[in-house]
Amino acid sequence: ANQGLDVAQYNLALKYSKGDGIQLNYKESIRLYGMASDQGHPDSTHNLAFLFQEGLGTGINIDDALRLYRIAADLGFADSYYNMSYIYSNGMGVDTDFKKSVKLLKQCVKEINAPICLDGLSWHYSNASGVRQNDEEAVRLLLLAVEQGYTRSEGNLAWHYQNGYGVDKD
Repeated sequence: ANQGLDVAQYNLALKYSKGDGIQLNYKESIRLYGMASDQGHPDSTHNLAFLFQEGLGTGINIDDALRLYRIAADLGFADSYYNMSYIYSNGMGVDTDFKKSVKLLKQCVKEINAPICLDGLSWHYSNASGVRQNDEEAVRLLLLAVEQGYTRSEGNLAWHYQNGYGVDKD
């Protein structure tokens, strides 16, 4: 990490942020994630954004979190799209904006086809949040996520079958 290797900085920051074999230290984690992020390490950028989102080792700073999530998303980090979507869906330091949330998830699906984004987008279709309710589309998205092995979508898909939403009740 002291030699400037982004992967080493990331791994050490992860240990500090979890207290894994080392004393929990969010401030040191922020420093190390920041160093790796400056080198274009998407995982570090995402994790740094999360610390700002949650105010761990720093005050909550949604603007910085969104800025960093955008950088990580642009580097192909799907969880960053999802977290930005979550911030807008839940009005975390911003006005609630389901349409912006949906737009981010659709962008993620188009660019990465990540199961976490397929699952998140299915929620919007099931709940008519930012889009017209469409349970058939929600099921289609969940099936795509399940095909990629995303187990969370399996439970959501089972709920649709159990209640007959977008599919025949089973």
